[in-house]
Amino acid sequence: MIFDLEWEEAPGVRDKVLAATWGRLRLKLGTRPITQVIVRQSSTQRTTVYGSVFPLTEWLVENWWHLLNEPISSSPLMSGRAAKPFIRDWVQRHNLLAARDGGALPDLTIARDGEEIVLHWESDPELEGPSRLRFIGQGHERILPEILEDSMATLVERVLQRLHECLPANEEVERLAESWAAIRSSDSDERKLCESLAVLGLDPYDPQEASEAMLGLIEEVRSLPGDLALDLLSGSDALRLAPDLAWVQDGLSMVGQNGAKTPWLTIEPEANGLTAHDYGYQVARGLRSKCSINGVSDPMIEDLAGVFVEKLGWASSARTIASGETSLDGLVALDASHSAPTLLSPQERHEPAERFRLARAAFFPLTMSLGSGGRLLTNAATFPQRAARAFAAELLAPADVLAKRVGGLVTEQQVEDLASELKVAPTVIGHQIENHGLGYVGGY
Repeated sequence: MIFDLEWEEAPGVRDKVLAATWGRLRLKLGTRPITQVIVRQSSTQRTTVYGSVFPLTEWLVENWWHLLNEPISSSPLMSGRAAKPFIRDWVQRHNLLAARDGGALPDLTIARDGEEIVLHWESDPELEGPSRLRFIGQGHERILPEILEDSMATLVERVLQRLHECLPANEEVERLAESWAAIRSSDSDERKLCESLAVLGLDPYDPQEASEAMLGLIEEVRSLPGDLALDLLSGSDALRLAPDLAWVQDGLSMVGQNGAKTPWLTIEPEANGLTAHDYGYQVARGLRSKCSINGVSDPMIEDLAGVFVEKLGWASSARTIASGETSLDGLVALDASHSAPTLLSPQERHEPAERFRLARAAFFPLTMSLGSGGRLLTNAATFPQRAARAFAAELLAPADVLAKRVGGLVTEQQVEDLASELKVAPTVIGHQIENHGLGYVGGY
């Protein structure tokens, strides 16, 4: 993403900082404009906005680590205006509407998704009240983190240079300069710590959020093997991190480390660059095909654990209860004795939920993404968690099966009947119908 900025005069603007940073701003990806607006009075279109870039620069610096590291909160991403109340704090850290401070900026969300940064922007509602501009562009793109980091850094440096030239002694400017210096001077260890706190949704520079107790917990989390640290940070929160970490540590004492002598079945998707959902779908279809696991006429996998043991090389005890307080859904790792995949789960659930959890767990060894210490099952919207949920849905309730049963308007009774037949939750059936474009769920 590029911040294309040209300085402009600011007649009538009394605030010295705002006046010094007044300019014409264009946000774009390649040649694709993000700041595409229609001017109300003239009904003309342009790709730039006028105003002070100081509030935007402050916001970028304040949320630097979150923008580069904190995962998306939901999939698909919603507009900032339509965000649910329980993710308002997340939206404040990731959507440019929070950086306007009376200016004009698009409804643009920026967040981490796996190895990439997602940018999602939506048009404004129809012009109402005194607003002179309406953002009319919309889009969804993915870029590398270093591209975002470089473009944000370039803007911050330009703004600070301008301010130091125009206002050599100003408290607001010095505060911004000090915050920016702290970011740029961070060494490797400090950077990793800031990244970990940001993934958890915490401000690395807030002494209350980044307390000594929290920093100690983060260090313990970072000592976890493989991808477990990122799974835990993205799947927990500040209040639940301590019990979640304790549960994972206890669970690791019950399992072995990766280095299995006995191979298990793996599935590699046919295409590259897939979305998380499509990746999960392809792995599930590949598994059913490779193992001849039922078909359209008989789609139900009655003994899921037995299939995993017999066909996928799982440990004979495919699932074990690991007691303890946790918000996590489970830990899939290697059985200490058999060097084969197994699932540790915190508590027993009713059969549909238990089957779905076990199916989610199978995704990681199947895709060779188990890592050196295992993987966690969480409610996070990260790429692997979304892919694992899509895999489980397609394995247990295949889209081609549902396509032969429903179409168009699907009643809630039909959904419940299919869920009962396939032993999954009704929500799994509903999501499969809608995500695969098989119909829409209505009333009875």
